[in-house]
Amino acid sequence: MNESIRKQRGSFGSGKHITFHQSLFDGEAHLYKITQSGEVYQFRMFIKDENKHYRKSLKTKDYDIAL
Repeated sequence: MNESIRKQRGSFGSGKHITFHQSLFDGEAHLYKITQSGEVYQFRMFIKDENKHYRKSLKTKDYDIAL
């Protein structure tokens, strides 16, 4: 696996704990897992033009597919 991968525990929203996090594109996007979604990877990115966060379940437990 990539050396920049960071495993951490922390809070993310209301009672959701991060079990994995990796920044992508110099911190512009994030690949992560939270306890609520189990082992499924999630993607999050802030869209400046819309002033909103885009979040999408990647529906995979495989890191290589998620990346």
